[in-house]
Amino acid sequence: MKKFKKYLIWSAVIVAGLFAILITPIIYWSVTSDARPYEEIRKDIRRIELGMSKEDVLEIMGQPVAVRRAELETWLFDDHPLLSEPPRCSFDQSGRVVGIVCDDDYRIWAEGVGCGSSSILYVGGYPTPQEIDLQIERYREATDPGPRVDTLKAMLKSLSNPTSVGEDMIIRGTLSELAEIYLKEHDEAILIAVDETPIQAGFANFVCDFYSNLAEDSLFRERYRRDNGPLKRCVGISFSESEVDSLLKGE
Repeated sequence: MKKFKKYLIWSAVIVAGLFAILITPIIYWSVTSDARPYEEIRKDIRRIELGMSKEDVLEIMGQPVAVRRAELETWLFDDHPLLSEPPRCSFDQSGRVVGIVCDDDYRIWAEGVGCGSSSILYVGGYPTPQEIDLQIERYREATDPGPRVDTLKAMLKSLSNPTSVGEDMIIRGTLSELAEIYLKEHDEAILIAVDETPIQAGFANFVCDFYSNLAEDSLFRERYRRDNGPLKRCVGISFSESEVDSLLKGE
């Protein structure tokens, strides 16, 4: 009888393993089947060169899925789950390509235009990744807590009303970067800015994920044990009351 039970257990384990092997490709296919092929996106974006016209870019990439207009006009193209951020091209006022980005390892900018350049300013519309990079650089350059908090709050406010997948990815990337900075430097300005930024709709989920990603940090937990009000905003969105308590206990 014992041998028979052991046989049944191992049979169940083997069947479960085979099921996982078979179902994984199906799940992956369901996620990516509607997306433009990953390698095709990477290959096409690399055909774009600085100085090309909008017509040249349209011929290579097709219509953008979103357009963001600030001092630079940025076109966002087909996204893919394997890309860390959406492929995009930025144009100057003459309509010529001055920036090309696809994933973390491919970024080309015309001289004097790239991330951190004083020529890139947030002037309205939804911020582009290079504008966010500039705001984070300004935050780092500020020496007093007040200006650091104000810079981050203005940046987060500009991100708080996403309307597309591309904008969702910008929010996710920005909050992930702020979480990394906090874990390295434990700058309270980051937490204050996030706490004081109103959350609503899709933006709320990203903010709650930000808190969750920091939950293993002891200084983070100590801070919010004193005042868990900001975390309570996530009750009914990403957390339950008991999950907030568990998060602060490090469970």
